[in-house]
Amino acid sequence: TRWRVLDRSQLADGTRFARVTLLPVTGRAHQLRLHMRHAGWPLLGDELHGTDEAAAAFPRLCLHASSLSFKHPAAQRTGGTDCTDGVVTVSSDAPF
Repeated sequence: TRWRVLDRSQLADGTRFARVTLLPVTGRAHQLRLHMRHAGWPLLGDELHGTDEAAAAFPRLCLHASSLSFKHPAAQRTGGTDCTDGVVTVSSDAPF
């Protein structure tokens, strides 16, 4: 997993956190959550792989795909306006 810190902040209760960009390398299930836990930076709200403190720090898992790209068979045939060479990219800002 490749990562980069975007900013650091603190919750009202004093819990410090960092907003990071993560880029999975292998695409394995739970790769990002497991790598962050192993590095000592569990994801806030992660009840499955996080620490008790990290799981309790936020009411939902703080993991969000800001951009997804994939080859779409129909887009490859029709060359839609929202794709390049049959690759569709969908983007969304993080809700937290």
